[in-house]
Amino acid sequence: MGDVLGVGWACVDLRFHLAVWPPAGSRTPVVGYREALGGPAAVAILTVAALGGRAALFARRGEDPWGPGWPSASRPPGCASG
Repeated sequence: MGDVLGVGWACVDLRFHLAVWPPAGSRTPVVGYREALGGPAAVAILTVAALGGRAALFARRGEDPWGPGWPSASRPPGCASG
């Protein structure tokens, strides 16, 4: 497998897991919450690295709470950072 450079979006997906779908009323209980890496380019790069390829992502980082450490803190082996 060759080296892969992804150029595009990287974001944080905020996933709320609901008790029922579709919601029965105006308020539906949340039974779970998870933050996960999102964006087509970022997810593709993580997939390449998980399959053993060398991968890097060229994307902007925000100045929000996730920007400075995300996703580098959870980066798998084979994914470059800079």
